[in-house]
Amino acid sequence: MNEPKVTFVIPCLNSSDTIGDCVGHIMDLDYPKHLKQVIVVDNGSEDSTVQISKERGAEVVVDPEASIAGLRNLGAQTGDGELLVFVDSDCLLRPNWLRVALKHLGDDSVGLTGSKTYDLADGATWVEKAWKVHLDFSGEGSNPGWLTTRAIAVRRDVFDKIGGFDQKKTTCEDVDLGYSIGKTHKIVVDKELSPIHLKNPTTLKELYSKEMWRGRDSLLTSLEYFTSGRWRFNELISLALPFYYSFFFVALIVGLLFSLVGKLLGLKMVLFCLLLMVIPVALLALRTVKARGENDQFRSLFLVYSVYIAARTRAVFSLR
Repeated sequence: MNEPKVTFVIPCLNSSDTIGDCVGHIMDLDYPKHLKQVIVVDNGSEDSTVQISKERGAEVVVDPEASIAGLRNLGAQTGDGELLVFVDSDCLLRPNWLRVALKHLGDDSVGLTGSKTYDLADGATWVEKAWKVHLDFSGEGSNPGWLTTRAIAVRRDVFDKIGGFDQKKTTCEDVDLGYSIGKTHKIVVDKELSPIHLKNPTTLKELYSKEMWRGRDSLLTSLEYFTSGRWRFNELISLALPFYYSFFFVALIVGLLFSLVGKLLGLKMVLFCLLLMVIPVALLALRTVKARGENDQFRSLFLVYSVYIAARTRAVFSLR
């Protein structure tokens, strides 16, 4: 692909602490300045996000009512680049990022490229480090199905053809985008396209909250693609685990009730359920550390996976 005009779309809300660096790193990319268009789509910030964005040279569009998918679509519609790059406001792109993306999009059969993982900033907590080990493992392979919108590049014609992001989704619009593009084009995953991610869940509590928020739409999206016959094996596992744990959680409560009235059966049920809830988490953690050679991360991954599954299981009970 020759040097096309590129529109960078950054959705944000009260991002004054990161938006300057985010825009600044895009401006510093190894690419002609006149071919870079940076559009910050603000969701109604009450801090200095808009002012900082303009000072760094970005165009700013404001829509306080739009969903995250709507913000991204608005940015794409506002820009006129042949290539669209969606970047989260807490992500930084390295100088060669766009050159690497263009290398992949030089193949007309490729519609979307990016990374399944990211790099950590200095001072990352153990939760961040453990989650990155998980992402590095799950991000391997040549057929990813979808890519997170932390930093992705997509052809404008492909994006327009599928109608952009699904604005009905609160989250997981990136999953839907990937599956839609994957019907007609290849999706290339490349770790060289990993951004530096500044704002990750730093504690187990933050991880739980984030996965609770994302969990409901994730389950609905997985169900949608499973029932349409477009599911993948790894998506089936992520879909099945929350329902598996929901069943044993209910059985655990029943066992506790029986044990409270002095029934030995109740105690046995509790122990049996706990065993069947611990084993899958331990196996997932063991699989990841063995594959990545990170044996010292087993305990951290076990805790992180436990919280992740707990959040996704809780999301099952919010389905209607």
